[in-house]
Amino acid sequence: MNSVYVGNGKVLSSTVWGGRLLAPGFDLSIMPVLATHGVFEVQLTKYLIDTVKPGNVVFDIGANIGYFTVLMGLLVQRNGRVVAYEPSPAIFNFLQDNIFINYTNEQTTVVNAAVHDHVGTIALFQTSKFTGNSSVFEPDTQYFSYFRSDEEVTRISIACEPLDKHLHSFEKIDLIKIDVEGAELHVFEGMTDLFHAKKVARVVFEFNKMRIGEQWHRLLDKLLYYRDAFEVTFYTLNNEGQPVICDIVDLLQRNNIVENIVMLFPTP
Repeated sequence: MNSVYVGNGKVLSSTVWGGRLLAPGFDLSIMPVLATHGVFEVQLTKYLIDTVKPGNVVFDIGANIGYFTVLMGLLVQRNGRVVAYEPSPAIFNFLQDNIFINYTNEQTTVVNAAVHDHVGTIALFQTSKFTGNSSVFEPDTQYFSYFRSDEEVTRISIACEPLDKHLHSFEKIDLIKIDVEGAELHVFEGMTDLFHAKKVARVVFEFNKMRIGEQWHRLLDKLLYYRDAFEVTFYTLNNEGQPVICDIVDLLQRNNIVENIVMLFPTP
């Protein structure tokens, strides 16, 4: 893999799937993995390559520098659509640059806001070194016991909006990818109208039990409601990125789990 420092605190890396990505040189979450291997979250990368097709409409919630935004932009091609949300103003600048240097800007819309259950403003806690860990939830002692070098956390005010605002924007949304560091419940609560209108084909979200904390019980209740009301089936991803059906109750009850979970809705 090729990576080079291009100045102004930026590292440019090439990916195994043909993309080029700028990342902040100080970041300890995405940049080191991307610079050395050219790929990030291998299983999810493989799943998206196998799943996202030309012409699809997809959303990237918690886009960070745009690794998956750019990948999906290349996959949907110019007759598809990608909508990406990233709340951190500093990281959003990298997201914008990466869209343009990969020439996926025509099919991609980027929004500098958090996805939540209402329109308004909320607090974002930006971590200083692990930029992928910024969250609307303030890091607790358990977080700092694991990420000891993340000594500085900055609280800023950011805009937020629900995904239901897109209810009439698209006839169908083929895939929604969510990585919001513990705020999944709020994202889901802002998608109620989309689900009832049967607009969404599949959702893949990262479940990080440490970040969501005690709210995991409420998230499980929400997922069980989706299972019963919308006949949703749940899957994890194996090492090859293939979906494997799972027991969502058993999965969420495990300790210290970090897992990408696929929600598949029945075809209308």
